[in-house]
Amino acid sequence: MLTIILVWAGRYFVNPDGVSYLDLSDDFRSGRWTDAVNAHWSPGYPLILSTLLRPWMLRSPWEPIVVHVINGWLFLVSLASFEFFLSELRRSASSERAALDLTTPGGWFAAHMVFLWCMLVLITVRGVTPDMMLAAIGFAAAAYVVRIQSRGATTGSFVMLGALLGWDRAVRHQGWMLDQALDAAKAFGQRE
Repeated sequence: MLTIILVWAGRYFVNPDGVSYLDLSDDFRSGRWTDAVNAHWSPGYPLILSTLLRPWMLRSPWEPIVVHVINGWLFLVSLASFEFFLSELRRSASSERAALDLTTPGGWFAAHMVFLWCMLVLITVRGVTPDMMLAAIGFAAAAYVVRIQSRGATTGSFVMLGALLGWDRAVRHQGWMLDQALDAAKAFGQRE
């Protein structure tokens, strides 16, 4: 519910980076590939926007509203990825040594409060940026790292981790956020 309120409150706000991402999505939708791919802006987020924004919405007053709804949807994808990460942590043997017991209601609540604070305060659904998508990728990749560390992985886990890391590179050009998530997952999954 809070996400819906935040999406609605920021429905007309488009930050300067968001204008560039929307312009790049217009370039992808119009087939101007040489304009869409450049050394500064990553192509992943504009590509997603170009597939979800309809051509009749180009330069429409509805465009920012739809983009914020997409960001709200990406928040839900991030929540699902976070749940996947928590489930892998609970299943791993290393969860016994974790500072936060995720099997208790208090641990579950604390983990979700930190998630909500990070997603709705630090990242926000208000900004038109790929950050929410990167969080979803980071949580899913961290879950696969925990699965691999706990030796419960199949070949598909390695393939999914590689696909997520590849998509991460397409969505952004700097690896800081995912590196932090992988380091955290590694810390939880360390074997003695």
